[in-house]
Amino acid sequence: PQDGCVSMDAGHLHQVLWNLCKNAKKYAAINGTSAKVQILAEINEATNSAHLDVIDKGPGISKEHLSKLFEPFFTPSDTGTGLGLYISRELCKNNGGDLRYIKASNGGSCFRIDFSNVMNFGESQS
Repeated sequence: PQDGCVSMDAGHLHQVLWNLCKNAKKYAAINGTSAKVQILAEINEATNSAHLDVIDKGPGISKEHLSKLFEPFFTPSDTGTGLGLYISRELCKNNGGDLRYIKASNGGSCFRIDFSNVMNFGESQS
């Protein structure tokens, strides 16, 4: 695998990861146990793209909530504003990427930050 670098405002990436990990902690804790969160990164050299996955082992997102997931002010909770995922997706888009939900194959949830324009280390910037 090739090492690489993506372009995204560091503050924006911090905010997105903070929101995703905070949601995982809140929604993926089962029966009072602590939520387990895994963060994985992958570079696809063939498409010159990369992604970062935030994965939890919780119950996942119900079918009824999937279509509203990134809408502003939507929350299945009694607490919160319902703006975390909406703002996170907008921050990703403003940096040339995207944020999407992928149902984890072993249960749980995966939120994927898609990056574009990956630069491999050793390449010169023009």
